[in-house]
Amino acid sequence: MASSTPPADTPSTPPLAKLPPEIMRLIAEQAHQQDRAYWERHHRFRWSNTRDAVFNATKTAGRSLNTLFLTSRAWNAAATPFLFMHLDDQDCTNVLFRRCILPKYGEFVQIVTMRCDEGHPEANIPELVISLPFFRRLRRLEIGFCTVDALLSLGRFTTSKLPEKDLAICRQEFRNAVMSVTDLKLSDSEPSSLVWLLESFPNLRRLHLSGFRCFDKDEDSAVERAGRVTIERAVAKYSGLTHLAIEDHQESLCERDAVPIGFGDGWQEQDLAWSSRPTLRYLRIARYGLNWDSNLWSFVQHFAETLESLDIYDFEKHVHAEDNEAVGWPLKKEEINTPVAFPKLTHACIVGRGESVARILTLLASAPLRHLRLPLLLPKRRRDQKHEISPLFSTLLRLHSTTLQSIIVSSQDCHSSGYLDDSLLEALARRCKQNQVAFNVEEDWDVWSDRESEREALNPASSWEVGVRCDGIEQVANFALNYAGRARAMGDIYAAETLVALLEPVRSLMMQEEL
Repeated sequence: MASSTPPADTPSTPPLAKLPPEIMRLIAEQAHQQDRAYWERHHRFRWSNTRDAVFNATKTAGRSLNTLFLTSRAWNAAATPFLFMHLDDQDCTNVLFRRCILPKYGEFVQIVTMRCDEGHPEANIPELVISLPFFRRLRRLEIGFCTVDALLSLGRFTTSKLPEKDLAICRQEFRNAVMSVTDLKLSDSEPSSLVWLLESFPNLRRLHLSGFRCFDKDEDSAVERAGRVTIERAVAKYSGLTHLAIEDHQESLCERDAVPIGFGDGWQEQDLAWSSRPTLRYLRIARYGLNWDSNLWSFVQHFAETLESLDIYDFEKHVHAEDNEAVGWPLKKEEINTPVAFPKLTHACIVGRGESVARILTLLASAPLRHLRLPLLLPKRRRDQKHEISPLFSTLLRLHSTTLQSIIVSSQDCHSSGYLDDSLLEALARRCKQNQVAFNVEEDWDVWSDRESEREALNPASSWEVGVRCDGIEQVANFALNYAGRARAMGDIYAAETLVALLEPVRSLMMQEEL
């Protein structure tokens, strides 16, 4: 009997080492985004007792890009631009940093973060400052808590004193090194230091400020108010800004001398002419435990003609008080001047309690809002959600029914406030569907999180919440089935082995007593 001829070789995908450079770069970019998402979730749950259970972290968790970097020379070249894109002061503590890493990979650095807190000693800042000239593609600089004094050994100079000669030279070298920066984030800096820092960034387009320090506060707060005016004048002189974020988080300002910026307190009195008024497209104002007033809202209206996106964070002091009473939006109708139209405002994100958000939406009645995000602060008792959120949606759909296209709702503080009520979400979804508005719920929940702790938080779990989780699981399962089908049809052993490696953790769960 004649032997049968061997089957013809079926085409298969090339191994990872032989992929084209363009495909390698795309994979490296996806790995970078995956690692970044992991660490963002890790940071969001850093104060949770279930953090370790939520992530079940291993030594390789959040380090997919590092693994690709060490795989081969080809993968090294593809992963390098993403691996060294963001540099922290903790990354420059090794003795090999200046000798080996900096000259070879400094050109890939685009984001630099300087901060001085627990685990980030002040001694690391000078090393990072010295390295700034090597970062030719630097576009974003983050100067965090307590680092301004460490930066260039700054002293507490007032505007009337001139710095010493050597300090002037250091400042000029700093300016030369950050000429390419277009995105700046400053936290808790001194007003005088902030003035010369802003002058060092001629090409700045995005600015994020949060708090400042005042070392000579008097009981009448005269020095504190002067600091606010100094900061506001410095920012007002800046032309070309497209994004401005002002964050006053009173509880996070842990230093005794730290105070909130309080933008809008004096801009009208000082008659400031904002140079960036014709260019500003995005404005974010976050007030944590601080009251809004007519001056601050007038400040927002000052940019009404050009704003395309507006984020308002109205975190109240007593949002979880035992009596369940919130401070609410303190800005009364009689305190507001004639409402100003926002002709280009299409995107908005408003954080707060239901009543506060409804009042803000009323002030934006003339804006052609299309996409709205509502991270809501929920009442302590779940049964009170309907009384707060239903009137909010009635106001929203009444004011913006002709322009609104999508709404994303989430719970801003799920650990303290609980989750959105299932019956309420279903009712809101029906109302939005009747008005032809897309309705989505964004949950800070991970399908791989610790089940016992989540069962306690979701007790009893609603059908809406279970459905959202199961939909995500079914999507992953369907992708795996389709992937396996393609691998079987093409006889691709590499694709099959890749899928087996990805699903091995799930297989190990199947073998356990409880799934």
